[in-house]
Amino acid sequence: MKHIFLLRHAKTVRQVAADESDFDRPLTPRGVRACAIMGQFLRDQGIETVLCSPAARTRETLGRLAPHAGWDIARGRPAVRYDRGIYLASAGRIIALVRATDDRIERLLVVGHNPAMEEAALQLQGRADDAAALVALQRKLPTAGLAHLVFADTQWNILRRGGAVLHRVVTPRLLAGEDGD
Repeated sequence: MKHIFLLRHAKTVRQVAADESDFDRPLTPRGVRACAIMGQFLRDQGIETVLCSPAARTRETLGRLAPHAGWDIARGRPAVRYDRGIYLASAGRIIALVRATDDRIERLLVVGHNPAMEEAALQLQGRADDAAALVALQRKLPTAGLAHLVFADTQWNILRRGGAVLHRVVTPRLLAGEDGD
């Protein structure tokens, strides 16, 4: 059984000037707090490998949640690969990256951007363990939101659209017991 965790980066500052690069936008204080909450959730998820966009906000999201998850990225726990193709990716590109994962990996985290993360989760899910999770995902995958999908096979490369079960959607506000997204 394979587990796919699709995580949208945490809240960022808005691009305020034309000469500022979208690629280099950092997290806001709210985004930093969300990383701590999501890191605590990810601590018990057994993540083995992370695919991450190299944009500043995704790298910062990963770097800030790692200590709360008990990860030592510098020592390869979990293994992290930065892939430029995740930045501005389509849902199809995200799915292709998941499908190319080594079959020895059971639990994969992808840290990326919307709309690709949300659309990939919607395209991969064929049904949901919890109808509320599907409704939440269809509404919006908020910043620092995570979609957890389960794929009942041993080979990533046969993963197809509609081939996974949406297990849950987790957000910092949900974990903190707050209403809204």
